[in-house]
Amino acid sequence: MYRMRNSDMKTVKISESHRGAITAVTFPRDSSDRFATCSVDGSMVVWDLTDYHILCSGKCRDGGIPTCISYAFDCIISGWTDGKVRCFDGETGEMLWDISDVHKGGVTALQVSYNQRFMITGGENGDIRVWDIKSREMVSHLKEHTSAITSISIFEDDAHALTGSKDRNILCW
Repeated sequence: MYRMRNSDMKTVKISESHRGAITAVTFPRDSSDRFATCSVDGSMVVWDLTDYHILCSGKCRDGGIPTCISYAFDCIISGWTDGKVRCFDGETGEMLWDISDVHKGGVTALQVSYNQRFMITGGENGDIRVWDIKSREMVSHLKEHTSAITSISIFEDDAHALTGSKDRNILCW
């Protein structure tokens, strides 16, 4: 939203936001001065908490809808309804890389480990997968849930994780 000054006819930005509903929010683990959001409009936005202005934004026009996000190093990793994981630069909003076919039916949950070496993703069909972030290769595939994964939480030791699912179960891996 912009306001036009009558004195010099210049526009001044007074607020900005996504163009669609927000689907996920994340904070970096080591900072509380910024956060990131994703939206059904396919955008990812990093916000400054001091005055809520946008630090950077990125968009994927042909990727469906982002459903989950997590910070890793200086980038934001996101899961999408098209089954991909996409990584955006946290400073510029530029898309850095993607992984195809992460989950058939879409990625429904995602979490980056504390050491930021791997991520765990959950899918629509209840699968849990562990990925090496640097190589972007799957290192483990776990199947115990029978419905979509709704939440993933990794313990600080990076050796255990909890997953929640629409099957009404919470599992510790």
